[in-house]
Amino acid sequence: MNRDQERPFLQHLLELKRKIFMGVAFYVLGACVSYLYVESVLIYITKPIGSLYFTSPAGAFLARMSLSLWGGLFLSSPVLLFLSWRFISPGLLEKEKKYILLSTPVSILLFVIGALFAFFVALPISLKFFLAFSSEHIIPLITVNNYIQYVGVILFVFGLVFEVPLVIVLLHKIGIVSVEWLKTKRRYMVVMMLFLAAFITPQDVFSMLIVAAPFIVLYEIGVFIVSVMSRQERVRS
Repeated sequence: MNRDQERPFLQHLLELKRKIFMGVAFYVLGACVSYLYVESVLIYITKPIGSLYFTSPAGAFLARMSLSLWGGLFLSSPVLLFLSWRFISPGLLEKEKKYILLSTPVSILLFVIGALFAFFVALPISLKFFLAFSSEHIIPLITVNNYIQYVGVILFVFGLVFEVPLVIVLLHKIGIVSVEWLKTKRRYMVVMMLFLAAFITPQDVFSMLIVAAPFIVLYEIGVFIVSVMSRQERVRS
């Protein structure tokens, strides 16, 4: 690699370093803001489960720190998305830039809807299912750290899953996938999602299905939207 070729590579590397530094800074800022409201958030998110426990002297403090870190991730996610866009945009075509820029507000909205769906629908269902296995001799003793981790993972995963229709539409508009490809690869997508759901959720079939079922429904919604768009494009042409 000669000196002229090295310069653009080093510039990209420095730009990546700067974007990562800014992303970390906004994440830390979001975590600090979250810590100011950690008590109120902790009271609210524990309503579905009731009393929680900690099993070490630092358990309560670590639980608050964990909740603040999750809050920092959610609060900083729009900024992290924008920084990612700023980094990759120089390598995109004008048409691709337009589509991605227009989809950013929709992406944030879908992520929030997914997190809300997880908290108000998926979380109560999963807790009711698992706690139903308790008995007179098997009493649930859920630690606050395990609960926060469980809630954080579910909210974040559902936020990402609800992005599926938007991702499908974007890939279609850019020209990477077609309706026929999406339909022929449907079974592989389902298997892939079942595998990912098994990897990111607790090791049980019920949790896997809670995550995988919305993905399958949202995938079909994405295919339907792309099918309608393709028919409209054929009519115009």
